[in-house]
Amino acid sequence: MKVLSSIGNVIVKKPSLVVFIFFVVFSFDRYNRWVNFNKDNFPLVHDVDQFYSYLPAAFIHHDLTFKFPNNYWTVTAENGNKIARTTYGMAAMYSPFYFVGHIYAGANGYDQNGYTLPYKWSLHAGTFLYALLGIWLCRKNLLRFFSELVTALTLFAIFLGTNLFYYTFGWGEMSHSYLFFVLSVAVYTFFKWQDSNKIKFFYLFCFSAGFATLIRPTDIVILLLPLLYNVTNFNDIKSRVNEFISLGKAFFLGGLIFIAPIFFQLLYWKMYSGNWYIFTYGAGEGFYFSDPQVSNFLFSYRKGWFIYTPIMMLLLIGIPLLIKQSKQIFVFVVLYFLVNVYLLSSWWDWGFGGSFGSRAIIQHYAVFAFGLAAFFNAAFNWFKSIRIINYSIRFACLVLVLACVKLNYNQSWQYKYALIHPSGMTKEAYWFVFNKEKFSKEELETFKNIISLPDYPAMISGKRD
Repeated sequence: MKVLSSIGNVIVKKPSLVVFIFFVVFSFDRYNRWVNFNKDNFPLVHDVDQFYSYLPAAFIHHDLTFKFPNNYWTVTAENGNKIARTTYGMAAMYSPFYFVGHIYAGANGYDQNGYTLPYKWSLHAGTFLYALLGIWLCRKNLLRFFSELVTALTLFAIFLGTNLFYYTFGWGEMSHSYLFFVLSVAVYTFFKWQDSNKIKFFYLFCFSAGFATLIRPTDIVILLLPLLYNVTNFNDIKSRVNEFISLGKAFFLGGLIFIAPIFFQLLYWKMYSGNWYIFTYGAGEGFYFSDPQVSNFLFSYRKGWFIYTPIMMLLLIGIPLLIKQSKQIFVFVVLYFLVNVYLLSSWWDWGFGGSFGSRAIIQHYAVFAFGLAAFFNAAFNWFKSIRIINYSIRFACLVLVLACVKLNYNQSWQYKYALIHPSGMTKEAYWFVFNKEKFSKEELETFKNIISLPDYPAMISGKRD
């Protein structure tokens, strides 16, 4: 009876912990249900294979000029060496699990070539670990401002109701769930620094921010957090800047720690290309800051964030509510949202290639969770004095989240089995496949005729619709 009573107390008092435990169990159950490890080297294909390329190049072929036979995306430097197109950041995050897979492969008769099953099994397990640690830290960050119940519902919505789900379970070895973890670390260590005033947490924030920037340079926006935390006007910003200057040597060292992960990339370029910096993207691949495709980025049937992840529309209501509920982070979250939407919609390919929904925004759920929680918090406290109305609103929120989770799960499954096209969806195609489980031959032909593939050469030249 005491055990049952203890379990009951945990469920009532710490529902966010119960939700996290559910995620852990759910992840074990779903470990290999979304991935066919025997199909075409999946998940070590396309972008993931490029992130991963540093590991077999360095530890199997011992050749970071990529002269060995390979299908990696490389660029040729002026000195004739081939240079990896991506940075080493994701390879560094894969590396502990790569070595586990390498050792297991050698001990169990598998080829130690970097691509046999043990490597894939191990990397996929690592993905789950990073994602779950990101959720755990996100929970810690939310509990700073919100109740257990609000935090529990927010975590449930973020992990299962958004495309973070697909980019953990379906193709988690892409960078997004990993960066969700890194940005959650950045937010967590910043708060710890503010609470304890221990400089080690400032250094950890600097390193995680630098590492996120290494993997995806636009994620440097996380540096807005120390600048805008607890800021309400311009004078507060000046005060924040003065606080950092007053750190003296510690501030300078923090800057070096931020740069450190990036420096090793620069050093790689210098050693193997002869230049400290080499542009590894193709001609025309860049930002069109005077022509951000905000409406397409948010609402297009091709990849619109709010079309394929409708639960995040609650952000538009929740972020303004932060001004009363969590004033310290209001300005930061507002600008973080606006700057990221502007930057990502300004990229030459605002849809970011083949993907389920808007994948480029996924890691930022580590911050957007605050806005989502603010919405639930307001809803949970509305008509609090009239219990029947208050409970009805809470029930409606739960139903809404469950409906979005169901939609997200169904559409993730559709994407996995090519009922949702990775880059050519249109309004007609979206509603044609809505709630379908498979195509007949006739339906497949219809689907092929109603999708519209992007004209990438035209987009590179600036015609971005």
